[in-house]
Amino acid sequence: MSNESIVKKFFTSYQLHDYLGMHNCLDQNVKFSDFAFDISGDEVKAMWRWFCMRYPPRELPIEVPAFEIIKSEGEVILAKYRVVYLYGDDQRPVDYWIRARFVIKNDKIVEQKDSFKDISSIEFAKMAFGFPASILAYTPLFQWIVKKAAAKKLNQFMTEVVLKDPQAAITDAVLANSLKEQEHKGPNLRQVHSKSHGLVSGKFIVEEYLSDERCKVGVFATPKEYKIWVRFSNGSSPKALGIFKPDTEGDARGMAIKLKNVEGNKVASDEEDTQDFTLINHHVFFLPDVAGYIDFGEFRKAMEGGEKLDPVLAQKLAPTLAILKEMSSKVIGNPLSIQYWSTTPYKLGSNFIKFSVKPHDLETVTITNPDPDSRSQNYLREAIVSHLTNERKEIVLDFLVQFFVDESKTPIENPMKEWTQEDSPFIKIATIIIPAQEFDNDERKQLDASLSFTPWHTLPEHQPVGSVNLARRKIYQEIAKARREA
Repeated sequence: MSNESIVKKFFTSYQLHDYLGMHNCLDQNVKFSDFAFDISGDEVKAMWRWFCMRYPPRELPIEVPAFEIIKSEGEVILAKYRVVYLYGDDQRPVDYWIRARFVIKNDKIVEQKDSFKDISSIEFAKMAFGFPASILAYTPLFQWIVKKAAAKKLNQFMTEVVLKDPQAAITDAVLANSLKEQEHKGPNLRQVHSKSHGLVSGKFIVEEYLSDERCKVGVFATPKEYKIWVRFSNGSSPKALGIFKPDTEGDARGMAIKLKNVEGNKVASDEEDTQDFTLINHHVFFLPDVAGYIDFGEFRKAMEGGEKLDPVLAQKLAPTLAILKEMSSKVIGNPLSIQYWSTTPYKLGSNFIKFSVKPHDLETVTITNPDPDSRSQNYLREAIVSHLTNERKEIVLDFLVQFFVDESKTPIENPMKEWTQEDSPFIKIATIIIPAQEFDNDERKQLDASLSFTPWHTLPEHQPVGSVNLARRKIYQEIAKARREA
């Protein structure tokens, strides 16, 4: 990623109040300085998070209506950006441009220095604090007071919000367990959806006539055809180092789609021109919230160690286990012929959606209690090879969306609840065509292993929403990073 792209990604995230996107652009030891701050590391990340939030609750986030790259010289990027906010107890309107100097190293911002662009410190003081303050604006005493007040408020925010954020603590705990499991079972393997049934090429065709104007956003803004990679997989992690669950055992089945040559800034910075959509063959997620990851981790630990399960935990996890049982009881004949769902919500511009992929030739015959000995451990890959390679048949699928209605019928923060078609009917917005092809070879398998699919390879218009997705972002990114570095 170019240095200019990193700064553009930083400002685009700022405009969306996406502090995690901003954090992803920053070096761990980043330094920041301006009229009010001279800070580094976690303080810088906390400051940007504060500016993106309502804190205190009565205060609105800082808005960034515009930004512009002025000059690029190697590691140094000069830019300007406009900020608009209400300041102080009397909510004074503040609106001015800032000149910013960025230093980029190893694709991360290591230093940022801000200064007033079109106004003096006197004009800023008058705007933010009133006329009396403008008289003292150039004095060391006034600057000391401003820095001291800013440091106090930032420290208060870190104490009351950042350090008390239960989701952050839970996410870090889940990540630590996931990285430990990854190291044990296969550092260079995916820790979910590790077994692939095939990476195939295809095309993603945006509908020419979309009747619902809400759909015309991001990659769906205009009729267009994208080249894609599609990966089919089993949902489980490796059983042990290099040992995968056979297809004859129940499991969730995954479908991941990667659109290529997608223009625009992305939420994750590791891929510049892609858009990913990830799905499984079940209509709901198996956990209600981030804390559920911890509970489920305790359950797995007890089961794998042959320990007796805490009855309180078992009761708490009953809905989760019921969903997992329903997922694993589905026996399929061919991954190309079943429906897949996003399970969690996403943005579609200013709206919220869930999406689904449904083949034209939907598998209608359910194989009940098949004899495992009659099928290969890799029969799902073999089924795709038979269809696309041996029989030279293409497969056609519809890409569908459901729109958010209200928190009762289509909740954002409870992915275990289904968005029913009665409450929110599916709308077709694209067609996926996977042509006949040869893919079961070493070259394609190597490419499969090298690719990373994540909902955060996305335009801001399609980014995931909800606390579960927020936690998955950090977990997926760190696991993918560890896999690449293994």
